[in-house]
Amino acid sequence: MFILFPFRVFNQESNALAAAHAGGQAALRHFRRPDLKVEWKSDESPVTVADREAEAAIQAVIAAAFPDDAWLGEETGVASGGSGRRWIVDPIDGTRNFVRGVPLWAVLVACEQDTPDGPQVIAAAAGIPGLDEWYDAVAGGGARCNGVRLAVSQAFAREGIEVAIPQRVVHTVNASVREIVPAEAVDAGRRSMSHEHPLIWTRPNGVKSLIIGSTGDQVCGMSQAEGRALLARLLDWTAQPAFTYRHYWEPGDCVVWDNTCALHRVVPYAVDSGRMMHRTTVAGTEAIV
Repeated sequence: MFILFPFRVFNQESNALAAAHAGGQAALRHFRRPDLKVEWKSDESPVTVADREAEAAIQAVIAAAFPDDAWLGEETGVASGGSGRRWIVDPIDGTRNFVRGVPLWAVLVACEQDTPDGPQVIAAAAGIPGLDEWYDAVAGGGARCNGVRLAVSQAFAREGIEVAIPQRVVHTVNASVREIVPAEAVDAGRRSMSHEHPLIWTRPNGVKSLIIGSTGDQVCGMSQAEGRALLARLLDWTAQPAFTYRHYWEPGDCVVWDNTCALHRVVPYAVDSGRMMHRTTVAGTEAIV
């Protein structure tokens, strides 16, 4: 079925790309700045001034071109409109990569149109400012990267494709505190601590576990940027709400978990809150090799 939209969607496409460029430039002003502050939202995802300024820059471009369109932004939320169109924006998709100095993060802008069958995306743009790659697409008009039309590659037959799974990961103390304090703030002894683990660990009982956490620093056999990007994506996937249990503490509570298969963290709290948690190992260890 083809739907004919009563306006030029190419106009939305060009403005989506222009908005992505504006957001990307705003974010780049803060990329790899040593004084960048990281905050935590209620869902425990990170946010910085770069996210907010990038979204403001995107919204300014869209509002100037389409003042009657509705809006849904990652940082600013919802704004109604009367045109039957809505812009959906994530100013920095991959904030964890952004704050770690990994250039694999993106600016995402999409425009959807109300139709009798429900909203449909008619134009979109995705920019990867750290790599200077800019993608745009329009319903019925294909997609481009930096202005060059994209097409499905015929270089490989499906049966000839192999997927390599990284085998080992180096874990460090530096990685675990990178989002909180600069490396020089960690004492020299802890700063030099590192250990290599398999990415996928097979337990003696045959069960496989993904060894992932904030300590993951380098994937063996991959460049630093590629390795950290992979680890950040795996950590985001592992910590998604469907896999997460949250406990809200009250005095006297006791929580028990398997330290070798449960990724656990605490929401930051004030050091003068008077809070105290006693932690103990109940039984045994299982060596990771």
